[in-house]
Amino acid sequence: MGESGIIFLGFTLSYFTILAYNKKIINFADEIFLIMCIPGFDLLRLSISRLYHGKHPFSADKNHIHHKLLKKFNPRTVAFVIFFIITFPYILFLIFNSILLSILFSFIIYCITLSNLVLKKK
Repeated sequence: MGESGIIFLGFTLSYFTILAYNKKIINFADEIFLIMCIPGFDLLRLSISRLYHGKHPFSADKNHIHHKLLKKFNPRTVAFVIFFIITFPYILFLIFNSILLSILFSFIIYCITLSNLVLKKK
């Protein structure tokens, strides 16, 4: 997609998310937070890793979780896994109405996915 494609995609997703919230399709701001949890965990992990290795936190590399998944699996499997790790905590939120439980499960799923990718590499 490149830089322009990602910026356009991010703008489009943000626009429709804000529009859905304003039209009461999305009822809670917590739902938006949950959708952004996994990319947020990935950004936090990458920033800390890059700072630890003496790199600029916004430098480009192929260390994102979707890059690691694409090395191991075909794109359809990667799309399914990413869809699952983003939607499962959201479904928990809708069932139990607990943002803390959903964030905890989101973080656990992210860590399990990442650790499996790292362990299979060895």
